[in-house]
Amino acid sequence: MTNEIGVPRAGFYQCRLIRGGMWVPVEIYFGRPMVDGELLDRSPRWCAVVDGRTDRNDYDADGNLLGRVPLDPILDEVWMWCCGHPITKAEYEFKTRLRLWAKEHDPDHPAANPTKPIDIRKLKPAW
Repeated sequence: MTNEIGVPRAGFYQCRLIRGGMWVPVEIYFGRPMVDGELLDRSPRWCAVVDGRTDRNDYDADGNLLGRVPLDPILDEVWMWCCGHPITKAEYEFKTRLRLWAKEHDPDHPAANPTKPIDIRKLKPAW
């Protein structure tokens, strides 16, 4: 196993999608890529799952949509933002469940809006 920063390591991590935002779960794995949660019949490669997202839109030089491509830890800079923040599998699963719960039951919760900074004035009291 190498400790180089430019080489991804399989595991569970966390990162923020915006400064002051909620920590979101990240999984880095080497295997078949996924698009929309469906495994593709492709050769194994480094892939990432960021806050439940497995893919992104790809555009050409003119801005035309080419299609959906799997998230790549290096090309999409996922590894750079999460490599210093490893978490356990249990914490990864908790953050994933929290995101799903927040989207359904509390749309104002920071876990439901990870691309927005946390506004403590809008948070419900802890008691």
